[in-house]
Amino acid sequence: MDRESARSEKFQINFFLDTNILCYLIDNTFPTLTAFITALKEMPVVQLYSSEYVLAELFEVRKKEDYFHEVWERSKKDGKFINISSFIKYNKRYEIPDYEYEGDLAEAVKKKVNEDVEKITNEFSIDFLNSFNDRLLGPMKAICLSTKISREDSLVLVSSVYKNSIEEVSEHVILLTGDKDFYKWATNSRAEISTAFNPGKTPDIEHIDSLGNGVAGYTGGTQSLKTEIENVEELAIQYVMSCLIDTYKDRLLGKVTVRECAGAPKHLIAFKAETELKDKELYTFILTKNLSFLYSPKPKSNLYHCGKQIEVPFSPEGGNSIVTFVCEENDEEVFKAVNVEGNLVFIHPDSV
Repeated sequence: MDRESARSEKFQINFFLDTNILCYLIDNTFPTLTAFITALKEMPVVQLYSSEYVLAELFEVRKKEDYFHEVWERSKKDGKFINISSFIKYNKRYEIPDYEYEGDLAEAVKKKVNEDVEKITNEFSIDFLNSFNDRLLGPMKAICLSTKISREDSLVLVSSVYKNSIEEVSEHVILLTGDKDFYKWATNSRAEISTAFNPGKTPDIEHIDSLGNGVAGYTGGTQSLKTEIENVEELAIQYVMSCLIDTYKDRLLGKVTVRECAGAPKHLIAFKAETELKDKELYTFILTKNLSFLYSPKPKSNLYHCGKQIEVPFSPEGGNSIVTFVCEENDEEVFKAVNVEGNLVFIHPDSV
């Protein structure tokens, strides 16, 4: 099915990637992590992003890494031996003997860094939001001075919440990091950190060694993305689905149940209601259970029970919980994709 999924900034899980995560992706340091992020990229209910501050850090980190590799390759071609102590002593200052950071060597490193950044933006579809702005300084200062977190990590944390100098990221933010000290100090100081943000905007922080431990809504146990996992795509689906249901539990109407009733209208969608319904007509989302497709029926869905429009409030009770609506969709392939047992039906943000 080639049709593009619906998307909404008000119905998604936002993953903010720390500098170290971007470096791991560039080098494919942990294949499980790479596969996990790749799976997230394909989900219409996930947004992968970082900030321009992280991008600035990435420039410096990759500059050092690519300088090291470029010198290593050139010294081998030149037949020169550079001992490890010289690398350690001079690499950070870009002054490795005979290979200072200048001229064509600097240009070669610059080219590699640009290629690294292009790989991140193109292969993993990561946006860099939040140009430098004054809104970052106050919260960064508050976090830095009230916790053990460094000024750099304080700025990374704050930049995960702001798109720019005016807008905040609207929905749930999960900051993914590989920095153990940052994760430990942020976890232990969550109460202090929350005072630096607007109510409800404090991001959850996950370490790739213990995915699932930093998000209250996840119920699948912890996993390390540094180790080999047999089916990473299934883990990604389970993780995002659990977070999504917890974040939008007040908007979850129920799960699709396929009904074949004689005389029923064409393209009937039925779902087993899991919450009290307060409206007879709603804009809805249907999300496939494998998180591959998000569908928004148009226009509003008129909700029926036993052939009659529901009376509100409608309280589902036992076997008396099946609610239906007609999906006005001309594409049979799309309808077949959404009318699958176990797909989830949510209230669209436009109805909230």
